[in-house]
This record gives sequence, C-alpha cells and structure tokens, in this order.
Amino acid sequence: MVTSRPLSPPASVLDRVLGTLFLALWRTLGLVALPFILLHPHARRHAWRVPAPAPGRTWIHGASAGEHRVVEALRAAHGPGAWPTSSSARTPVPTAFPAPWDLPFVVGGWLERARPCRLVLVESSLWPGWLAACRRRGIPVMVVHARQSRGTARLRRLGPLWRWLCAGVQVLDQTETGDLKRAAPAAPGLDIPGPLLVGASTRPGDEARLLAAWSALPAPRPRLLVAPRHAARFDAVHRLLQADGRTVARRSRGDALDTDVVLLDTMGELAGVLHHADATFIGGTFDPDIGGHAPTEATAAGVPAIAGPCRHANPAAWDEARVWDVDADATSALVAALQAGLAAGRQAASPPSARARET
Repeated sequence: MVTSRPLSPPASVLDRVLGTLFLALWRTLGLVALPFILLHPHARRHAWRVPAPAPGRTWIHGASAGEHRVVEALRAAHGPGAWPTSSSARTPVPTAFPAPWDLPFVVGGWLERARPCRLVLVESSLWPGWLAACRRRGIPVMVVHARQSRGTARLRRLGPLWRWLCAGVQVLDQTETGDLKRAAPAAPGLDIPGPLLVGASTRPGDEARLLAAWSALPAPRPRLLVAPRHAARFDAVHRLLQADGRTVARRSRGDALDTDVVLLDTMGELAGVLHHADATFIGGTFDPDIGGHAPTEATAAGVPAIAGPCRHANPAAWDEARVWDVDADATSALVAALQAGLAAGRQAASPPSARARET
C-alpha cells in the first residue's frame, strides 16, 4: 500500500510569522519585477489570463518536458479529471496548458476560476504563492516522484521558511511510487532508418563532445540523432552540427530523415525514437552542476545508455539502466563506450539464431 507523508515537520508559530513576512517580500519582489517579466513574449501571452478547467479537476503540474512523462502517467490514471500544466518557457510541452505565473493578483484569481480539488506537483516545483493560495482555500497539495534537487536542498537549509512553505504538503517519493516516467505512454516512434545512435537531452558541450566521438567511429557509422534538452538551443545546435559541411535533417521542417545526422527539434517524440535506437548518450552527465538527466526512456526501451561520471541528480533511475561508463572526458574514452554500447544494442536486437552465430 502506497502512503503519503508530510514533506516537512509541522510549522511553529515563529515559522508562520517568518513565512508571512517572506510571502509579503515575495509578492513585493513580484510587483517590482512585473514590468520586466512582461517584456518576455511568453509572459505576455500567459501571465494574466491562462486557461482554466471546469471546476473540480486535479491540477497536475510539471515544469519541464521530462517531468511531463510523470504528468502523462498521472493523467492516464485520472482521465478527464486531470488538468496538466507546464511553466517551462525553454521547453514547451505540447500536451500541457500554461500554468499561472506566481505573481500577485494572478494565482488567486486563477484558482477562483479553476477551483481544483487538489494540486499535484511533480518532483520539486514549489512556488510560494501557489502553496499559500492553495492553503488559504483549503486545496490539498501533494508532491509525487519527489527527488532532492539543488533548489529543494537550498530551501531545506532555510529551516523555518521551509517548514512554513511546506506546511500541510504531502509527498510520495520515487521509492514508493516507482518510476512513473516508465509508465507514461510513449509517442509512436519515427521511421528513421538504422542503425541509430541517439544523443538524448543534450546540454551545452554535449553536442560537440558527442559529434567528435561519433565522427571517430569506424565505418560504417550509425546514423546520429541529437535531441537537445531545451527548445531555445535548437538553432544553435543545428549550426554546430552543420559546421563541417554535413547535411542535417531537422524534424520540425519535415526533412527526410535518411541523412547521417538528424536534429530532433520537436518535443514529446524522444521516447518513441529510443525504441528504434541501438544506443543512446545521456546529456548532462559530464556537468556536475546538472548531475545527468535520467535515463528513464532508454531503460523503458531496453537501450544501452552511455554516460559520463556525473549522475547524482537522480540515482534511483540509474540503478535500473544498462550503463556504459565514460570515466574520462576524452574523445577516445567516449568512442570506446559508444562502440561497446552500440555492439550491445545490436546484439540485443538480433534474432536468437543470429546471436547464436555471433557467439
């Protein structure tokens, strides 16, 4: 039986006093920042009048595309009773509605129109205005698939403010629910001729590192598909991939995907693509500030995951993955790991009779 627990110890009277002062400061800062925030086109579209569901639905919020794998699993369980939202301007989520901004006079008005029966936050999107407004209206709040992010760790160190912020919030962590990202339905895979190597959720520096290693692989090389983590980097990554005169197909333009290099510059298709991959390189695993993105989709697809040494952001997800380590930040080390991972992926994809002949 899965049970919830409080996210923090009970708030004392002093905690509540300090929390009230903090909320007043937060709202003041929001008013001061509002003119600058509204200069952003995303804010102008969504800050004041975001869509609201019919009253009584479960409001499920995940900030990014990765978190929306969990949102989709929860949405499948709740059916039409769910209202999924996202607040990521860098990584738009096609299946989610924009979330109300945590600004004075925005959240309260939206809650009055939407009147959700509960708020479910995925992983660690703890916005003070949201939590205070829900608490004032008696709307239960729960965090699912909880993990210790850098932001959450900083908040916990604030002691009284953390206890006030999370008063009444319940939590279900990943050890209790399992990896809900693996339960989410995957989009149909693209028809990309193989063999295929995927760079998944790549961050700055990952594309150049992966491209150098892929170029050093012996012929015949697999097709390389690169899926950047954030939409804002699609154009820059496209220029990088074209740097040596390569022809690069862009998914968003409807290009034929039979070129040596493909840029997956759409959202929501990576999980489906991985079901056709021979191996995948996981982004963020060479950056200690990121700590590696989770290999959940690769694990669900049974695809070998090649990764650098920085994998502390979500250790539970890595426990279940088939990982080929790259211990040194050198092209030769990554080439060796790619070769081993691709060989393992091809071996797993071979029919039993072919595998017997290969051994």
